[in-house]
Amino acid sequence: MLLRTRMAVAAAVLAMAAGAHAVVIRDDVPDGSYRVAPSEFPALVDLPGEGHGVLIDPRWVLTVAHAVRFGPVKEVTILGIPRAVKAKVVHDGFAMPGAELLKGDSAPLVAFLSKNDDVALLELEAPVEDVAPVPLYDGRDEKGKIATLYGKGATGNGLTGQVKDSPHRGELRRANNVIDTVDTKWIGYTFDRGRDALPLEGQLGDGDSGGPVLIDDGGRPTLAGLADWKMPTGSVESFRPGIYGQRTFQVRVSVYKPWIEKVMAFARQMDAAEVEKVTIEFGWATLGAAAGETYVLTKDATDYLITGDVNTSESMYDEMVHGLASDRASITGHRSLGQVKALRELWRAPPVLRDSALSRLVDEDWAKSNEASVFASLYLNRCSASEDAFSKRFMDARRRVAAAASYFEGGWTDDYPRYRVSVVLSGGKVLSMQSHMQARPTIQWFLDDVETWNPDIPNRIAALVPTWSIMGRRITSRLEGARIADEFGRDDAIQQASARCLLKH
Repeated sequence: MLLRTRMAVAAAVLAMAAGAHAVVIRDDVPDGSYRVAPSEFPALVDLPGEGHGVLIDPRWVLTVAHAVRFGPVKEVTILGIPRAVKAKVVHDGFAMPGAELLKGDSAPLVAFLSKNDDVALLELEAPVEDVAPVPLYDGRDEKGKIATLYGKGATGNGLTGQVKDSPHRGELRRANNVIDTVDTKWIGYTFDRGRDALPLEGQLGDGDSGGPVLIDDGGRPTLAGLADWKMPTGSVESFRPGIYGQRTFQVRVSVYKPWIEKVMAFARQMDAAEVEKVTIEFGWATLGAAAGETYVLTKDATDYLITGDVNTSESMYDEMVHGLASDRASITGHRSLGQVKALRELWRAPPVLRDSALSRLVDEDWAKSNEASVFASLYLNRCSASEDAFSKRFMDARRRVAAAASYFEGGWTDDYPRYRVSVVLSGGKVLSMQSHMQARPTIQWFLDDVETWNPDIPNRIAALVPTWSIMGRRITSRLEGARIADEFGRDDAIQQASARCLLKH
């Protein structure tokens, strides 16, 4: 997990996408002895830029989550051929370490990594027919077995360590090591030297997170681990990768086999099933009276027929939607297969954590466009001191996310909205989605009881309902700066600066 800029120091510790495992070799064995042709292990997957995965099914690649953490993965390369990626599924137990863990004593970082679920799956658009997938190892007796490692990233030798600035995508190398540590989620090995080492002893270095750790099972190579992180000692800043005696840890594949199989089985079921019916229900209270909107989409010959019902006063719609009564008189129409499929695909998306969603919602562009209006809305004494204090706080991404979190967690309306969506698939399976969030936009949802803050959800729902729908408009509303202004108005530093403005007059 090598992060650039502020987090670059962790690159030597964590074998992650911005720099991860490749093969560091013995100092007394020629480099040529480690180099192999790509055809020796064709199931090796090259992620964009750097990092690896392994083909475990004609349509699935297994890798580590940190290697694919930044946005969608559009394609990967297998045996030199680009392959389009359809979907990414990240284990919901994965998290990136905070910046505070990437400096100072390494013990808190190690404790964090040891509890992480750093695994992800990539679903390919089309099955790979020219490469055989690698079977997963499902035993629990990895300790003591010889592992074979493959990687194309940074290299070096155990005496002098990994070569500084070594390329993270180069020649393919193969090495061996003995698994000497087995934990709940990890298997590990030690980079030995001399008589304690294997003939082609090695360890993975920077540039190949997600690369394979294979063990022989009855004469066939099986995937036992995925390259992940190195065990630092002392301070994170002083850690030096690739030195003899270093311990390296890999994702223990056998532990995650049930999760892997569940994800793939659900995807197959979703691909095979057609959406038979969609029901979208909005409900809320207005002046003490219940109100709501209901829309039903049913499969037609070529698309989906939508019908609906509105249960509220005409005056409410006339005021809010400029009197589109004639459009509401007959709520019928059609929606495309693509629009309905886009809704169904939400259940395949990995859960989005709250702070991740909020950081995108109140990003730097949002902050720049709202800074002036938020400052103007606050009851502050105006002078350069208060302006500077406010700007410093407001342009701090962490403070904006904290302020947004406070707003989204609060209940600021009295209409108690409720949103429910059900999708009936062929075969009878029913997918459910619901939210009771009062804040706008509505980005906290529960999909079959799994919480997600996926910002795509409100847009895909709104695409199916009439454009004048009050709830459709509400769930997609843009977050106004005024909604989080109070959190900055109460900030001690801003208030103190405001007080100093009085002293200047």
